[in-house]
Amino acid sequence: MLQEQQHLRSSLDRILPFTSDTALEAAYLDEKLQSQGVTLDSADLLNLATAHTEGGTFITHNKNDFDKEPLLELTDVDVVHTA
Repeated sequence: MLQEQQHLRSSLDRILPFTSDTALEAAYLDEKLQSQGVTLDSADLLNLATAHTEGGTFITHNKNDFDKEPLLELTDVDVVHTA
């Protein structure tokens, strides 16, 4: 149990902040995606914008929502295909 708590605490240091830049990026991505007929729910959009704003790669196994051409062109998304 102690090991799990220590791992959780160390993970918290890597949580990215939600900033005004992130909000602007989310709005930009939402507008671009909707203009191409693609929608994401708010949580997915904010997570994607956070990774994109921080220069990171968004990794997900949610191929239904994220394995779409407009998304892959606009952002750095890796869809991990699982069984």
